[in-house]
Amino acid sequence: MPQLILNGADGTKAGDDGPINAKPATAGNGADGMVGNWFDNGTDGGDGGQGVNSATVVNNGKNGEDGKNGSGALIIVQNLERIDVIGHGGAGASGGLGRTPGGDAGNGGNGGKATGFGRGGNGGNGGTGGMGAQGGPGGKGGDGSRLEIRYRALTVGAVVTWDLAPGRGGAGGIGAFGGAGGTGGLGGSGGPYSFGANGNPGSPGTDRTNRRNDGNRGADGQYGTANVQYVP
Repeated sequence: MPQLILNGADGTKAGDDGPINAKPATAGNGADGMVGNWFDNGTDGGDGGQGVNSATVVNNGKNGEDGKNGSGALIIVQNLERIDVIGHGGAGASGGLGRTPGGDAGNGGNGGKATGFGRGGNGGNGGTGGMGAQGGPGGKGGDGSRLEIRYRALTVGAVVTWDLAPGRGGAGGIGAFGGAGGTGGLGGSGGPYSFGANGNPGSPGTDRTNRRNDGNRGADGQYGTANVQYVP
């Protein structure tokens, strides 16, 4: 069977990688709570600062190249012809790497202690680690071919088969790791008299040191079309 190949070319250029920038400075710690006087409670510690996100337009990897569409063609089929047409779209290229890590978060401040009958202050919450730079999105896959098929003086045996599948999207680029979350502050101690309670410790912030901010896979292309006409 004759074979007509109309595949689109794959995208070959991966997205440019993002720059390697220094990790942002660690965010500030929360302030410690104030000591309570006699009947007063100790005040709560402040929350730790949030880690700096390195996921920005400047730091992220760039898009991979799109795959090319399959070619279009006009096919005129005469008696007793059999033709197999392959017209896939090209695959998208992968996105670039994100390489700048996210900043570490600050720790929560300690709760203030009570000196008399009061309750100790609660510890501050640790900050959330910043997100690392994101990998670039993969390139879009190309669309399948577009065919115009005309059968003339049709008899048994005049057949065209076609496979017009879309190209697959490229893989998203690998992103940089995020920053460490801050630790929660300690709860302040309760007063020594009566039943002064200790404060609660603060919650640790979200740790992103083992989380990559990968780019999204590119979208697949669309299936190609075949318009079939019977011409006497």
